[in-house]
Amino acid sequence: MSESISTSIKIAKHIAYLCDEFNRKDTTDYEYNATKIQKLLYICYGVVLACTGKRLTDESPVIWPYGPVFPKALNDFKKNNFKSKYAEEDDGLDESIKEILSVSVGFFGKFKAGQLSTWSHSEGSPWDIVASIENSGWNQKIPDGILKSYFEKEVVKRYDD
Repeated sequence: MSESISTSIKIAKHIAYLCDEFNRKDTTDYEYNATKIQKLLYICYGVVLACTGKRLTDESPVIWPYGPVFPKALNDFKKNNFKSKYAEEDDGLDESIKEILSVSVGFFGKFKAGQLSTWSHSEGSPWDIVASIENSGWNQKIPDGILKSYFEKEVVKRYDD
């Protein structure tokens, strides 16, 4: 498998696929909507960056009023509603990336969209840091360095068994 970066749409569809798989295997609710897919995509992006030092997608998360967003993936979700049209298990993603995505969705996918939204723009989060910069405005990219540092400290190390 080449080291090419996946599109945010492809990863979002894989996340929807994982949620559906967890729903089939688990009693916990992994239902999703556009907001929840966005927050899980943000988490997966940050965790992959923290674990590998590499970007997960070709699109960076940007700040919007209710947290970080991947606009291309959001627009695709709204246009195509991929609840019924998600990625297949064999979607060409590297196995190590699939494992990181599965663990991340397995843990964070249990939370409701509102809980993930609140968490994603809490004080000290990458969204909060960028949103707090004077005159930053909405649609500003969240720098990978800020994401990597935050996810290494607040997610990967905190939840590492």
